[in-house]
Amino acid sequence: LAGHVIKPEVANWIVRQALTGVVTAGTGTKAASKNWQVFGKTGTANIARSDQKGYDQTNYIYSIWQAKDSILDDDILLLHGDLVYEKGLAQRIINHPQSCALVKKTGSVPEKDFKARLRNNLITEIGVNVFGEDARFCLPFYKFKKHDFNLWFEEINRFVEKGETRCYAENAFNNISDKITLHPLYYDHQFATEIDDFEDLKKTRDFLKTHHI
Repeated sequence: LAGHVIKPEVANWIVRQALTGVVTAGTGTKAASKNWQVFGKTGTANIARSDQKGYDQTNYIYSIWQAKDSILDDDILLLHGDLVYEKGLAQRIINHPQSCALVKKTGSVPEKDFKARLRNNLITEIGVNVFGEDARFCLPFYKFKKHDFNLWFEEINRFVEKGETRCYAENAFNNISDKITLHPLYYDHQFATEIDDFEDLKKTRDFLKTHHI
């Protein structure tokens, strides 16, 4: 967001510590990476052929599906593009030995943001419309072991075959969450948020004026 939300030193740290390659804007090519497969809205925007659905007509579930030739042979980090978080959280999720997602341990759940449903200390559902005593705020920043991600992708593939490409990829996860062991990686006092509107942007800017993350 014009350099106002993600500070340069944070972006540089992510590249220096988590990635060893460079994602070229709009190329649709796989990023050269030593330890991770990297893709996202920047890296997959132009993968779709002209005879396929346009990128503006689908959600990122279709971007994942389009990147299938590059992302199924290793563990993977997956995060939404509207997140702001302390760099220590990224290091924790990278170092975690199992499939996991960032979950806020305490506090109220936001109405419009992603939540995770927890049962037996595992994540069984992720979505905006997840509420209840067993729901917690979930920052959509995930690490998946290869086996778990491939199970998720098989369900994503079924969604695409049925033409269900306007939904979140998390919908596909929810269908098969009983087959995937996704652990909550708890945090509490560290800063982490989604930016969905101008109110979120203002709150984040105000926070960054007085805090170093």
